[in-house]
Amino acid sequence: MASLRDPADSPPVAAVGPDSGVGPVPPADARPASPGPPGLPGRAGTRPASRRPARRAGRRPGDANTRQEILDAARKAFSENGYSATSLRAIAARADVDVALVSYYFGRKEQLFAAAMELPVSPGDVIERAFAGGVDVAGPRLVDLFLGVWEDPASGPAMQALFRGAAAHEDSRRALSEFAAKEIIQRYAGHITAAEPLRRASLAATQVVGMAILRYVIRAEPVVRLRREDIVADLGQTVQRYLTGPLSTSELTH
Repeated sequence: MASLRDPADSPPVAAVGPDSGVGPVPPADARPASPGPPGLPGRAGTRPASRRPARRAGRRPGDANTRQEILDAARKAFSENGYSATSLRAIAARADVDVALVSYYFGRKEQLFAAAMELPVSPGDVIERAFAGGVDVAGPRLVDLFLGVWEDPASGPAMQALFRGAAAHEDSRRALSEFAAKEIIQRYAGHITAAEPLRRASLAATQVVGMAILRYVIRAEPVVRLRREDIVADLGQTVQRYLTGPLSTSELTH
């Protein structure tokens, strides 16, 4: 049956031609795809690109060997330049990877140093746990946690090897020295609210590190025979005094 619609009711149709300014409408499958997020095709109904985009220039991507290559580069960088002068970006350049991969595998520089030097624990994590209850009770807890690291069969031998290696090799000693100053002593100081926080932190560190060397590295017999609970109680009081107690005038830095 013929249409009963009046042609006058139909909307005007734009002219198509070279003088109209309107070109012919392309078929649907020839229209460009709507843009989508980077790395994803356009909206449904569009034809995906048939050719894979070329990888952008820059550092090579990670592979199965990337983590070990970063560790090797970090060991060399820390040994040659020390802890303070070594950056994650410099390590990434030495390993020929993007710096984001270094952070992906190891996080902060402190954590990368711990992995490169085969530290069994992150000293920063131990310190945060020690001060979690407040600086006023941190002394005995700091001693107890530190002794626990040295007496743990999974971490104690590695700590002994680290200290012995630092004593025998200048590069290792320098890197460990800078690490201890920045990531241990300064972290202590960051929790201390009393006057002279850096001096107090330094004195506290001498107590726990000195005990560790005598008891676990040198193994001085009288110190080895001390009971752990007595060390925590007695040495903890001394460490607590350094953290929060009064210091003599000669101990203060003016």
